[in-house]
Amino acid sequence: KEFESYKERLRLKTDEEFKNFLTTHNMTEESLKAEIAKRHRDKKIIDQEIINKIVVDDALIAKNYEEKKAEYVEKEQVQAKHILVKVEEGAAKEVLDAAEKKIKDIQEKLKKEKGKNFETLAKEMSDCPSKEKGGDLGYFTKDRMVKRFSDKAFSMKEIGELSDVVKTEFGYHIIKLTDKKAASEDKFDDVKTEIAKTLIKEAKFAELSKKVKEEADLLYQNNKTLEDVVKAKPELKIEETESLYTYSTYIPNIGKDEQIIKDAFASKTGEFLPQVYDVNNSYFIISAKEITEPNKDEFEKEKQSLKESVSSQEKTAFLKGWIEGQRKKLSIS
Repeated sequence: KEFESYKERLRLKTDEEFKNFLTTHNMTEESLKAEIAKRHRDKKIIDQEIINKIVVDDALIAKNYEEKKAEYVEKEQVQAKHILVKVEEGAAKEVLDAAEKKIKDIQEKLKKEKGKNFETLAKEMSDCPSKEKGGDLGYFTKDRMVKRFSDKAFSMKEIGELSDVVKTEFGYHIIKLTDKKAASEDKFDDVKTEIAKTLIKEAKFAELSKKVKEEADLLYQNNKTLEDVVKAKPELKIEETESLYTYSTYIPNIGKDEQIIKDAFASKTGEFLPQVYDVNNSYFIISAKEITEPNKDEFEKEKQSLKESVSSQEKTAFLKGWIEGQRKKLSIS
């Protein structure tokens, strides 16, 4: 589930684009899944710590409730079905006349049977995709639909009531009211516990984050190499990336951080980068293990590979950045 959610956030439209993403960042699908799973486990541990060890007072909870009161209000909603005879904007008079005749014929059929065959007629004659569900639009607030449609739907009183013909920019509609929900507001006592949990989580995370940052800063200041850091705190471990390039934006096992890339290429082999880095609420002490210049044969080989793998729309801009980036490449740990 977390893996699929992560893929969605990347906004990659095809499997091919996802494969290119993995290739560009020197990853496999398995290594990406392992990294996401590790972050999920870490988050779960923090969540457990949060709930168990910190409290917040009622005054702070009440203040948060007042500041975010709009989030606890649910607007009035109606549930409705409709039949649409679609008319394109700017349609000729004869088209409008034909559409109006069609909707009035449907209206007459509905009147004869007192609306009992509404769903059947919607499936047979509506031009809206909702026809597959008998015209059902589900629940909606007044601001979700175009004004004329909403005004009519929200003015209807009786469940099962049919509207007159309603003209909107989409064409001609007949609306059937199927349910109404009055506006409601969650009272303070109803949401107090949930607000408290949120505030506890935020407060505890800030506290833990501060402690971890202070510890990372001390390790950074008191040691010269990553090996020294691990000696001082054995539970830490050194992880090494594959080769990265100046155009890279994503660092395996760390995340997306262009500043790290920039600082790494400005550093010297073996030296700490100039700060402790906070990426996705994790802290990293980093040094460049190796900085190398590519040889000509490797340059041409990789350039050809990129030409074949990058989509035509991106080729020009991407190759330009890649060629500039090939001046140097590095691995970091």
